[in-house]
Amino acid sequence: MKYSKILILRLSAAGDIVLTFPAFFFLAANSGGAAIDWAVDERFADLLDLLPGVNKKILFPSKTLKSKTVSYLAKTSAAWNFIKEVRRGGYDLVIDFQGLFKSGVVSFLSGCRTRAAFAPGGHDSRELNHWLNNKIISVPETGPLASKIIYRSICLAAGAIDAAPPAGYQPRKLISPPGDNAKINSFIDEISRAGRGGNEGGVVNGSDNDGGGCNSVSKIITINPFTNWSTKTWPVDKWIELIKLIRRDDILKESPVVILWGPAEKAAAESIAASDELSYISPPTSFKEVFSLIDRSCAVISGDSFALHAAFVLNKPAAALFGASDPARCAPFGDNAALITRKLECQHCFKKICPLSGTAAGDETGDNVNACITGILPEEVLKALRKII
Repeated sequence: MKYSKILILRLSAAGDIVLTFPAFFFLAANSGGAAIDWAVDERFADLLDLLPGVNKKILFPSKTLKSKTVSYLAKTSAAWNFIKEVRRGGYDLVIDFQGLFKSGVVSFLSGCRTRAAFAPGGHDSRELNHWLNNKIISVPETGPLASKIIYRSICLAAGAIDAAPPAGYQPRKLISPPGDNAKINSFIDEISRAGRGGNEGGVVNGSDNDGGGCNSVSKIITINPFTNWSTKTWPVDKWIELIKLIRRDDILKESPVVILWGPAEKAAAESIAASDELSYISPPTSFKEVFSLIDRSCAVISGDSFALHAAFVLNKPAAALFGASDPARCAPFGDNAALITRKLECQHCFKKICPLSGTAAGDETGDNVNACITGILPEEVLKALRKII
């Protein structure tokens, strides 16, 4: 069946939205010119500005719904206005990539007759989502990429439009962030003026124009020390030790390190930067500006977070630190990706709070809380980084 108006439901979070980008491009290339709209949480709306061809953004009013000062009546009105805007779209296909009850309700209330979603099971479809949709797609469970959320999302998109899914997925640069971002350009210039050594004292642009490698001095390494789970967050002291190792590396020693941060993380980011004269905290950035900064970098080091997935769709070398989340599902792959993880019996439990808190984990480090991530050694991360640059 040919569809003329398609709605993508992927409300949140930032990293998950980025991991749905390849599915969007698949739809754009294989849906016969259908108009593709996207329902997204208003907090992440600027991410869609990176995608050529999004017909319309429908913004989910999460700030209003989560506010403690907004009345129940106002929240109800905001939610219903969102649903009315979805219904006005007149879609003949809704694809629910979120797989949760909330997204299922939006899909069900859209008024669309064909509502595609993952078959129940695992992390793809939860909270009775499949009861609210009516074109249930079973994606492959075998093959080298069968567990990857990126590939599974492409397979959902393919099944939704009755197309054959691709045999695999080759990592490549999907988007080109704006290169004229004044804030990022000013920040790069500031680092360049403050840098030591290098090519005439400057930071060399790590964009694809020069291959993006770090094999010449003064190329930016961007790190993201922070995630929203303690079980995915590598300790600050380990990041400081890693930077010390970078300074002793013959190839990387002159590379500036840029530290990404959020509002609650600035003090920790500043403490990392204070430990090294060539480390800098980034300016406050929008999601789109993070893409621009990563595009100017030669490599990214991060836990399972938005920044890591941004690096993947930019095809930047990325060293990925994984604790409780499952790299088989979420980690970048390909020649530009390196995985650093442990092999504990309790590894990849997908728990935000360590289930072993206060108990003996039988871990050789003696640190049983969050051992899956805290037990990663800085030397392991440097070794992984050196393999991909």
